Amino acid sequence: MSAPKTGKAFDRSIVEGPIRGAVWKLAWPTMLQNIIGGMQGIVDHVMVGNYVGYTGNAAIGVSWQIFLVVIVFISSLFTGMGVLVARF
Repeated sequence: MSAPKTGKAFDRSIVEGPIRGAVWKLAWPTMLQNIIGGMQGIVDHVMVGNYVGYTGNAAIGVSWQIFLVVIVFISSLFTGMGVLVARF
């Protein structure tokens, strides 16, 4: 059997202070990843538009990108909040 650990069990420095700052620190990597994924979709639309034409873009649905930006923001925010809630 191992001896119990002494001292602080968890580093709480990221969640100390204002909640808005803590959520931002935890959520920004996910937001960045999702923004890059959205930009990839935009590049796909440009390539389809150049090689297939507007009918190709209509088939893919440009409106999906606008929807994706909203989902990225909300998803990233809730990811950060979920981490905070899970720690308590």
